[in-house]
Amino acid sequence: MGSILLFLGVLALLLLIYPFFVPWKKDTLSLALGLYFLMTILVTFVGHFPMPIMGYGISPIIGYLIAITAIQKLKIEQTKKERIYKR
Repeated sequence: MGSILLFLGVLALLLLIYPFFVPWKKDTLSLALGLYFLMTILVTFVGHFPMPIMGYGISPIIGYLIAITAIQKLKIEQTKKERIYKR
């Protein structure tokens, strides 16, 4: 298809895992989930597709959305606790 579309595809995959590795969110859960999704993306370039641990059909998308939601909920709870302790 071309090198431009390859570049855009790889950039889109990197944007998918960016929320797990942002510098201001240094917690173990987000790093572990980010590493998991990075490895499931990288294994497809080796040729073992689809990866059985990732699932088939819509389940990888649902799993990704659940992971993003869990990280956001933890971030909200942490900011609430910080506000309580500052008072």
